[in-house]
Amino acid sequence: MPAPPHTSVTYHIPGLDCSEELALIERGLRDRPGIEEITPDYLNRNLRVTVDPERTTEGDVAAQLKQIGFPPQQQSNSADGAEKATSAISQHWTTALGGALILAAAGAYMFGAPWEVVSGTLIVSTLCSGLPVARAALRSVRLKWLDMNALMTIAATGAVLTGETSEAAAAMFLFGVSIWLESYSLDRARRAVRTLVAL
Repeated sequence: MPAPPHTSVTYHIPGLDCSEELALIERGLRDRPGIEEITPDYLNRNLRVTVDPERTTEGDVAAQLKQIGFPPQQQSNSADGAEKATSAISQHWTTALGGALILAAAGAYMFGAPWEVVSGTLIVSTLCSGLPVARAALRSVRLKWLDMNALMTIAATGAVLTGETSEAAAAMFLFGVSIWLESYSLDRARRAVRTLVAL
């Protein structure tokens, strides 16, 4: 009997924005038997996985994606799934809070506040801006991979431990802004494509 044809399954991965996330996904799935091909769609945050149905199932792949930190939401071909995506602003509110704390620390320094107060505020700013970065870094470390998130977390931690709290806060805030800009530009591209398709 001929072998059954391979099956392609599309998963919606909210955290799939660029090649760095794809590298982590491929690293997490590379030992899974039956996975033949992985194709990303960054614009719609979709991942198409071609599997051998005799060696693995759709549910097995979904469980593995969840385990490595990319829980999927299976999405139909309809466009309404994109409408349910969380806005970039709400995803990165911690970065905005980190920036506000930097301004607060600068104001406190100008008005002669003790350095302990200024430094403490900058440390809290680093923690706020670095929260999503550290979360992504932890995911990559679990997969034994040092990506940019892990490197930035290590650098910020080292800066805080050596007393360079202003550099740590500024670096984490700017890195958070860059992530927000990436997400914002992708959201704009998605809206433009949906408008074009509607026309």
